[in-house]
Amino acid sequence: MTESSVSDIVTPRAPSALRKRMARGLRWLLWSTVGVWLTVFALWSVLHGLILPRIDEYRPQLQEQAYKALGLPVQFAALRVGGHLAPTVAGGGGLHHP
Repeated sequence: MTESSVSDIVTPRAPSALRKRMARGLRWLLWSTVGVWLTVFALWSVLHGLILPRIDEYRPQLQEQAYKALGLPVQFAALRVGGHLAPTVAGGGGLHHP
C-alpha cells in the first residue's frame, strides 16, 4: 500500500460543504415539521377545550351566518357537539318561516 492510501484509511476526512448544507437543511426541515405539528396540536386543543364545549353560546352568531347564507330566517333550538377526532355539530330546530 502506498502512504497516501494508508493515511486516507487512518484519518477521517472532514465533511464536505455539500454534506454540511444538506445536514443543516434536513435539521431545519425536521424542526419545521415538529413546529407545524405542535401548532396543529395546539389549535386542535383550543378547538376541543374552549370552543366546542361552549358551542351553544355561539348560537345567535351561527343563526345570523345561516340567515346570510340562505336568505331565510334560521333558528336552532340547541346545538350539540359529537365525535372526537372529527367533531360534528348538530342543531335541533331548523328553518323558520315567518
